[in-house]
Parts: sequence; C-alpha cells; structure tokens
Amino acid sequence: MLKKISFMLLMSFLFPIILIAKTIVVDQNENGDYLKINDALNIAVDGDTIYVRAGIYNEQIIISKQITLYSSNYDSTILMHPGYCIGFGNNNVTVQGFTIQSNGSGYGIEISGSLNIVIKNNMITNCSTGVYQRKGETLIANNIISDNQTGISCFEDGKVNVLNNLIHKNSRGLHNNASMYVYNNIIINNIDGIYNTAELLSILYNCVWSNTTNYYNCSSGIGDISLDPNFCDYENSDFRLRPESPCIDSGHPSSEYNDPDSTRNDMGIYGGPYSWQDEDPVPVELSNFDAYFQSDKVILRWRTCTETDNFGFEAQRRTAMEDNFTKIGFIEGKGTTITINDYVYEDLDVYQGIYYYRLKQIDFDGSYEYSKIIEVQIESLKGFSLKQNYPNPFNPTTTISFELPEKSNIKLAIYNIIGKEIEVITTGEYEPGYHDILFDANNFSSGLYFYRLEADEFVEVRKLMVLK
Repeated sequence: MLKKISFMLLMSFLFPIILIAKTIVVDQNENGDYLKINDALNIAVDGDTIYVRAGIYNEQIIISKQITLYSSNYDSTILMHPGYCIGFGNNNVTVQGFTIQSNGSGYGIEISGSLNIVIKNNMITNCSTGVYQRKGETLIANNIISDNQTGISCFEDGKVNVLNNLIHKNSRGLHNNASMYVYNNIIINNIDGIYNTAELLSILYNCVWSNTTNYYNCSSGIGDISLDPNFCDYENSDFRLRPESPCIDSGHPSSEYNDPDSTRNDMGIYGGPYSWQDEDPVPVELSNFDAYFQSDKVILRWRTCTETDNFGFEAQRRTAMEDNFTKIGFIEGKGTTITINDYVYEDLDVYQGIYYYRLKQIDFDGSYEYSKIIEVQIESLKGFSLKQNYPNPFNPTTTISFELPEKSNIKLAIYNIIGKEIEVITTGEYEPGYHDILFDANNFSSGLYFYRLEADEFVEVRKLMVLK
C-alpha cells in the first residue's frame, strides 16, 4: 500500500494535473450549465468565472474558491436570502453586477477574515447591513448602497477600501470601528453619513451632503465637498452626473484613481478605475422578455436597458410539432442608446396549441444573439388566471394582467413578505375578458412583494420585485 501511494505521489509530481480556468453559466431558464449558483460553485475550481444570467436567486452563497462571480445587469439579476446572501471561505474573490438583498433582516455580504475581496458594480439594498466586514481586507467600489439600516460596517481587525460608491437612503451610511479608507464617494440622504468609533479612518475627496448628520465623531477630509451632486435624474435612479455637477473631476487627484478616459476621478459610481463604464459594452442587454395569449393573438414584450449598434430584432416562432424556428416579423432597434426602450410585437396568425418564441437580436455588422425561449399555450378562454407582471423587476410602474371567463367582482391587492396587505390596487365588478392594470410603486421601498387576485371563488398569488 505504501509503495502504491509513493508511486502515485511520484507520478503527480512528474506529471502534475493542469486545471484550465473556465466560465460556468447559471441560467434559471435552462439555457446555461446550471440552474442554481450553488450548483456551479460546487464544481468550480480556483480561477473559474461563474456568469449568472437574469433571474431571482433565493440562495445563501458561500464562496470557498478563488473565483469571479458576475452578472452583466444588476437590474435583473437578484440575489436574496433572509440571513445573509454572500459569505466567503477563501481569498481573491470578485463579486460583480448583482442586486443583493436580505429583506431587511440580515447582511447582504459578510466578510470574516478573507483577503483581496472585490465587491464592485452591485446594488446592495434592503439589508440590516449591506456589507459587514470583520477581519480581512475588502475593496468596495462603484456600488449603489441604499435603503439599509447600515450601508457598510467595518469591525474588529477589518480593513475596507470604500471607493466611488453611491451611499444613500440608509439609516447609517458608513460605520467604522476598525480601519476604513473612504475616497471619491457620494454619500447623501442618510441619517448618519459617516459614523466613526475608531481611530483608523481616512476620508478624502467625497461628496457628503444632505445627511441628517454628515460626520459623527470625525471631520470632513481633504477635498470633501457638501453640495448637491446634480444627478441626471435622481428620483428615477439615473445617477450619471450632469456636466455642471460639482463632483466631476473632483475626486482624488492621483492618477491611480483616474477615470477610464484618463481624466481626474469623478466622484460616484461612474468615476474611477472600476467605473460602470469601464466594462466592455454589452451590445444589447434584455432586462425583460415575455409572451402571452390575449383574445386571438400572442403578444411579445421586451425591454432593453442599453443598446449598442442594434439593427433590430427578428421575432421567431415554432410549434410543438416543428423542429426549427421561422421568422414571423422584424422590429427595428434603436442603434446605440443608454436609455430604457420597450418593444411589442403581435403574432396574429395563431390557433389552439403550443407555440415557442424567441428573439434574434441583430447588430449592424450582421452579428447576432438569441434570447431565451418562451412557451405559450393557446386555448379558448375558459377560466380565471392572473398573469406575471411586466416588467419585473420594475421601478416605479408595472402592468398586472388577468383574465375572467365571466362578469366577476374582483379585488387586486399588494402584500408584503409577511403577508400583510399594504395596498388595494383595484376592486369592483369587471366584464369577462382580459384586463391590464397599471400599478405604481412610487411609495414602496425596494424589495419583494406579492400581488393577489380574488375573483368570486378564485384566488391566485404571484410575486413582484421593486428595484429603486
């Protein structure tokens, strides 16, 4: 036995196993390698990248490998868990491009001793603490951190570098009880902006404005300003800076903090070396795509968050009896834009049966990509049903649709995650057929909610997600 073991050790020394880093795709719509992030983590090795496509992932994630976990669109890729969402059991990990939340009851991200953790380009919201650091060292860069009890906390022997974030609408923006370096951030509309109970705190070149208390047990740093950052549209979450913003070219003057265009750092999420503009552009980012049968037609709806060189979309369809998709229509794209655009296509040539739909997005140079595939079952109107809201996630409005086979008294209401009714959208007598109801969540905070339709003896409940 000893000889066998010695021989195996010798062979492994002479012919070491070479592990090649790979990209693992997680997709809830079965268009990737795995449906769950934890399944991908179980087979990942050091150096791998896990790419997570749009969806709501109710998982508690502990990252024990030296990997990159990322998504290309935080608006539509949501990690949530009531305890804490993400923890670490290794060093050298990057987490990028998600909405991270714990429904107000736990940590979004907890770091307990790991080194070289990078948290960038995320939205961290609705947590007791957005990022909780005790021991270890972390870079927190270019994130939106909002609507938490505490945005970022650093305790014990932790060291946190807080760079170019937007930290707003928290009870406490930053809480330092260890070692925190705060550069180039916009910290506004919190109760406490920067709350300090330690000696190792470095504050340089931030916009700290309109907090109930801007600085607690500390003073403004070199280069700090206290002025309205002058966003393009703060109320609708457009956090780009207007040309006249006092935050432009006002960050740390050292070249290591320069913007991607090599100019001096702009405060906030669009500035610095980890700027949201520092990634390779996604030609077209679909944040929503769905299809449903209404009356005598199928309606396809989709939304883009950004478009680059987008020639347009080819709508394609196949039946359950067909192997190949065929083109049924074309919708012209918007070229290059960073604004949200909504598209609709109606398929009028349908009969009873099952249909499958997808989009072929085509660039001006002829390159293309396919969307996920959506199944639609067409049958005569014979029952009650409540449709999934669109868009979802949304801010601040979405459409809720339902169908009635007969005249009915209905109630459509919104409930929070503990089942408390918080708003009645509509009540009364409705005619048979399909109905679209616009729901405005302007007065709601970010998070998961439920909507419930009662129609005579019929009851159905679905989920919706508000993201601000």
